[in-house]
Amino acid sequence: MRLEGDAWQEFFHSFQQEAFRLETLPCYTVPGEEDELRQFLAGVSRPVEELHTDTYLIRVSEHVEAGRRIHRVHTLTSPLNDHLRFQFEWGYAFSVAAGEEVNILDFATTPNPGLPQQDFWLFDDTHVVLMHYAADGTQTGRELLEDTDPAPYVLTRNWPWNTPSPSPSTTRPHRLTLEPEHADRQRGELADALRRLRRAAGLTGAGLAARTGMSQAKVSKIENNRVRPSVVDVERILTALGISTTDDDGSRLIELARIAAPTTRGSAPPYNGAWASYSGTCPRSRAPPPPCASSFRA
Repeated sequence: MRLEGDAWQEFFHSFQQEAFRLETLPCYTVPGEEDELRQFLAGVSRPVEELHTDTYLIRVSEHVEAGRRIHRVHTLTSPLNDHLRFQFEWGYAFSVAAGEEVNILDFATTPNPGLPQQDFWLFDDTHVVLMHYAADGTQTGRELLEDTDPAPYVLTRNWPWNTPSPSPSTTRPHRLTLEPEHADRQRGELADALRRLRRAAGLTGAGLAARTGMSQAKVSKIENNRVRPSVVDVERILTALGISTTDDDGSRLIELARIAAPTTRGSAPPYNGAWASYSGTCPRSRAPPPPCASSFRA
């Protein structure tokens, strides 16, 4: 059964407990995203305000707030091409901030344990929707499998938690915690804004430190983008400056802090995998990128 348009949207958002997505392609061609890709390649960051205006991100937040889980795994081979970098920095960073879980399995460091090379969605461990694509990554359709045993897809979703622990040197999957360039830009913007607000309030660094309970050295490092403030740090600074976290300036800085926060579990990092530990940078491929944009939506 094919699912298109409104029928797909209605089906997608009707899940009750969990929606799981496996992505296997190096790029996805999405009509209408060419301009966004050009902006990314020109060094432009995705507007933080889109956390509150993008339809998909709004629905993700609603699902998570209702206790439902959206979990996505992307299998790939690093180094990343520009289109995957676009998907990570303009897509996954915002999806995770909205509450989606995004995991990366890098075959450059982990041999493929036999995962399928077929994109699919699995809803509530019951309904399977195959995602079909042309050779250039253009989506050609979504197929709801009827009268199909979902068990193999559930096993894929559960891997590697339902398998014996493999040898760490051979097949153990790695977490790919990527530090994107756009997060550096967001942290720089956050640091500059906090410094301007302190000066506008007529406070010295020492005065702000006294009000927040932070050390003067930490305040200085935050304002000079030498340390990554947590959301709690930014909330404390805003409170000390008499700025509400719900007004325009305050809410924007809180969103910047969420996206640019340190990559620790629980602080909504852009791409926080859930497998064995691996931390590194996100290398830019020197090879010319393939002519396609990347899909980071449903």
